[in-house]
Amino acid sequence: MLKKKKTLLIGWDSADWKIINPLIDRGLMPNLEKLVNRGVMANLSTLEPPYSPMLWSSIATGKRPDKHGILGFTEPVPDQVAIRPVSSDSRKVKAVWNILMQNDYKVHTVGWWPSHPAEPLNGICISDLYKDAKTNIRNWPMVANSVHPKELEDFFGELRVHPSELTQAHILPFVPNLKSIDSSNQKLINALAQNIAEVSSLHAASTWIMENQEWDFLAVYYVAIDHICHGFMDYHPPKMSHISEDGFHLYKDVVTGIYRFHDMMLGRQLELTDEDTTIFLVSDHGFHSDHLRPKMLPREMAAPALQHRNLGVFCAAGPNIKRDERISGASILNIAPTILASLDLPIGKDMDAGPLMNIFENPPQSKSIDSWETVPGNCGMNNSIANQDPYEAQEALQQLIDLGYIEEPNENMQKTVDSTIKENNFNLARVYAGSGRMPKAKEILEKLYTENPEESRFSFALSECYKNLGEYRKSIEILNEFRAKSKKREELLEELRILTIKINEKDQSDTQAKNLHRSFKDLHSEITNNARIQLLAAELEFLLGNYDKALNIYQVLESQIPNHQNLHLQKGNTLLKSGNIKRAASSFHKVIELNPENHAAYHGLALCAFRENDFIKAVEYCLSSIGIIYHNPIVHYHLALSLVELEAFEEAANACKLVLAMAPKFTKAADLLNKISNEDHTVIDEVAISQPETTQDEKFSFDQLHSTPNPSKADENTVFVVSGLPRSGTSMMMQIL
Repeated sequence: MLKKKKTLLIGWDSADWKIINPLIDRGLMPNLEKLVNRGVMANLSTLEPPYSPMLWSSIATGKRPDKHGILGFTEPVPDQVAIRPVSSDSRKVKAVWNILMQNDYKVHTVGWWPSHPAEPLNGICISDLYKDAKTNIRNWPMVANSVHPKELEDFFGELRVHPSELTQAHILPFVPNLKSIDSSNQKLINALAQNIAEVSSLHAASTWIMENQEWDFLAVYYVAIDHICHGFMDYHPPKMSHISEDGFHLYKDVVTGIYRFHDMMLGRQLELTDEDTTIFLVSDHGFHSDHLRPKMLPREMAAPALQHRNLGVFCAAGPNIKRDERISGASILNIAPTILASLDLPIGKDMDAGPLMNIFENPPQSKSIDSWETVPGNCGMNNSIANQDPYEAQEALQQLIDLGYIEEPNENMQKTVDSTIKENNFNLARVYAGSGRMPKAKEILEKLYTENPEESRFSFALSECYKNLGEYRKSIEILNEFRAKSKKREELLEELRILTIKINEKDQSDTQAKNLHRSFKDLHSEITNNARIQLLAAELEFLLGNYDKALNIYQVLESQIPNHQNLHLQKGNTLLKSGNIKRAASSFHKVIELNPENHAAYHGLALCAFRENDFIKAVEYCLSSIGIIYHNPIVHYHLALSLVELEAFEEAANACKLVLAMAPKFTKAADLLNKISNEDHTVIDEVAISQPETTQDEKFSFDQLHSTPNPSKADENTVFVVSGLPRSGTSMMMQIL
C-alpha cells in the first residue's frame, strides 16, 4: 500500500500580508519567509459578510454559508427558547477532514471555529472551547465534549496553559515597558495574557499530535491575531490621532509581537514535517493596519468586522507546489478543493469553487464527483448537541459579547431569539448579494426593511440591492424615505460639538461618561450615514444619466470626506462616462494613493488608457487589477479587448475563455471569442469596451467593482505573460456604460 501524502492546514485568523511583508523584510518572521521561499503566496479574497465562523466553515467545506449552514456567531436552539453559539453541528455539510476520513486518511483537527462539540473523527479532534481559560487555575475543569476521544481529555487538559502561569518574561516581548504600567491598564494586559495562553494551549495540543500520533491530515486554527488586533491595532504604528502618547508608547509592539509569536510556532510545526508534507497557511481576511483603520466603530451588531480587510493570506509549499512564486486568483472557497486536488481526489460539483491549479508544478488531472454529501459511510460528523452544558454555551456567548460581535442578551429571551434570527437572515441576504444572487437578497431585505424601518443598515442594503437589480426608482424611494427621517449634517455637527464639550467636563460618574460616549458614537454614525446617503444618491444620478448632478454631489462630499475611497472611485467612473479622461484618471490615482490594493481603481485606469489608445498601459492596468482580485470577469473582458488591439489574439482568446468560465452568459465575451477564433479581426460595433447589460451575469455596479467578486470554477491555470506586444493600427468602438 502506498504511503499517503501528509497535509498540514494552518489557520491564522486575520493575518495580513500588509503587516507580514515588512516584518519578513526586517528578518522578524524567518520561518514564514522560508515557507514562502519554497512555495507560493497570494492574497486570499474573502466573502461577504466577513464573519469568522462563517468564513472558516467556507474554508473547510469549499461552500458558501447558505450551503454549509453557519450564518453568524449565534443561533436559536431548536425550540427557539434561547440562543447558543454556532457549533460543529450547525454545519450541514462535510468538511474536508470528513471527506478525507471517508477515504481512509487519518485526520485530526485542533481549535477550528466552530468545532465544539468535538467531532468523532478517526483521529483526535480538539474543539474551539478547549483553550478557554475563564476560571481560576485551581478550578479549571475541562470543557465537556471538547476532546475526542474522551479518554484523552485528562491528558490534553494537562497540556493547557493558564494565563496565571505566565510571568513578566512572557509578556515583555509584547510590551517592553511592562514595568511602567499601573493598575488602570491591567485589563489590557490580562486580555493579552489570556490570548497568549490560549494560543499556546492549542499549539501544545497540535504539536503533540504531530509528534506522537499517526497523521495524514491535520488542521489547526489560531484566533489570537484577530483578538489581539481588535484589542491593540489602534496602538500599532503609525500612531492614530485619538491614541495618547503614553498608550502608544506602551502598546505599539503588541501586534508585531503576536505575529512574531505565530512565526515561532510555525517554526516548530515546520520542524515536525518533512519535504513530503504539503503545508497550507491561510487567513479568512486581513485587518486594517494603516490609515484605513476606522477611528470609531458604530454601535451595531458585529461592528468590529469593519476593521477587517477583504484580503487575507495564502501560502502553500510541498511536493509538486511551485517554488518562490506569487499567484493570483485565490479565494477562501478554493482551499478545500485545492487540498482534495493535491491528494488526487475528486472535487464536489456542489462546491462553490475549484482548485487552484496554478499552484502546482504539474497540475493534477481534473476529477469531479456530483457531491461528497451522498457518499455513504462514517465521516466523523456529529449529529446532536442536545447534551451541551448550558454553562459552557454561556461562557462562549460571553466571549462574543466581550469582543463586540453580539449584544448582551436581553432579559426578554424571546426578544434575543428574534434578534438572532433577524441578524442571521441579514447575513444570509448579504451572502446572496455578495455572490450576485440579488433576487434572493431582495426577498429577505424587503421583509427586514418592512419589519425594521428604523434600522438604517436595512435601508441602505435594500436600496443598494434595488440599484444592483436596475430598479433605480425603487432605490431612490428607499433613499428618500430614509433621508426624510434623518437630520441635516449641520444639525448633527452642532449636536456633536455640544456633546464633545460635555464629554470633556470633569466630575462625571462612570454611568454618565458611558452614556455620553454612546451618544457620541450614535451621532458619529448618523454623520457617516449622511455621507453614505449622498454617495448612493450620486451613484443613482450617474446610473440615470445625470452626470452633472452626480459630479455636483461629489464636489460637496470632497470637503466632508476627502479621503473616502469610494467617493473618488465613483467620481472617476462618472468623469470617464462624461468623457473627461484626464480628470477621471486623476480620481483613480487618488484612490490608489489612499489604497494601493484597490483593484477597481486599476480597472478604471485601464479604461482611461484604452480610451486614449494606450493599449499597452491598458493591459498593464488590467493585469494589476487581476493581480489583486482575479475573479472579475469584466476586467478579463477589457484585458481581452486591449490584447486584440495589440494583435495578441491568442492571449485575447485565453482571456475570453476565462470570462466565460466565470460568467457563462457573458455574451459579448462569447462574441469576441468567436470573432477571434474565426480570424475576423476587423473593427466591429458589437464588441465594445463596456459594462454589459444583457443578462444578470453581465451586470456590474460600482459596489461590485470595489468589493470582492465571486470566485468560480474558472480555468485558473492560464497565466498571462505580456511583453513587447505590437501596436495595432485599428481601434475598437468604445462605449463606457
